[in-house]
Amino acid sequence: METERVNILLMDTHATEASKVKTFLEQHSELPFCVSHSASRSSALQFLKGKSIKVDAIILDLFLIDPINPKETYRLIRDAAGDTPIIVMTGRKGHALACEVTAEDASHRR
Repeated sequence: METERVNILLMDTHATEASKVKTFLEQHSELPFCVSHSASRSSALQFLKGKSIKVDAIILDLFLIDPINPKETYRLIRDAAGDTPIIVMTGRKGHALACEVTAEDASHRR
């Protein structure tokens, strides 16, 4: 029986950081996967709405270059993603914001 591949949408403005995440997954994953990279909120939303492939998980850097605040970016992606899990990643300076955004989301989903 063939194992299904896991489809991940990686949202990060910086190609170098996206490459590091992909390399980490390749080295530590036991499952086959495909990473689709979006460098902006608008391209990620377009990808999610296009539904060309089923996305199993989203890895989101809250601090994209798009001129919108990180909370709004998270909300827009969450709304477009439906039940798809979102993993938030950010640099040290954004740790508190990442916790705040995901906590707000968890309380809304109850």
